[in-house]
Amino acid sequence: MKFYLLDGVGAGFVFGAMIVFMIITIVLEAVTMLLMKYNTAGKAFLDSFLVNLVSLGAGYIILFFNRGFSVPRTESTLANVLILFAVTVIVEFGILYMLNRKTALRKTLITAVVINVVSYLLYFLVTVLFVDGI
Repeated sequence: MKFYLLDGVGAGFVFGAMIVFMIITIVLEAVTMLLMKYNTAGKAFLDSFLVNLVSLGAGYIILFFNRGFSVPRTESTLANVLILFAVTVIVEFGILYMLNRKTALRKTLITAVVINVVSYLLYFLVTVLFVDGI
């Protein structure tokens, strides 16, 4: 009996979980922007979608084309997460600033940091609760 279908289903499940996680992240970041009075509802959701899309693309570029520039890797998981957090904040801050040039630079930076804190808290909870299992 061949179980090739199960291999495909498992990969599809992981891909589906990634999409669900991305949608939840976009919604959480947009709501956070609304709570911070950074943007109106429609603009907050659009900005959240765009910055996460660019951030995802930047992550893939770093992952697959890590030739000319290097993201340092350490043995410490916490250090790796902090490096990833810093890269994400820098990328999302840049895109958020380009999308909202009339907003003060400081407010955009604070917003970029806060929305990513919310996203990484979600990532941490998902990792601890579902992957590591408490």
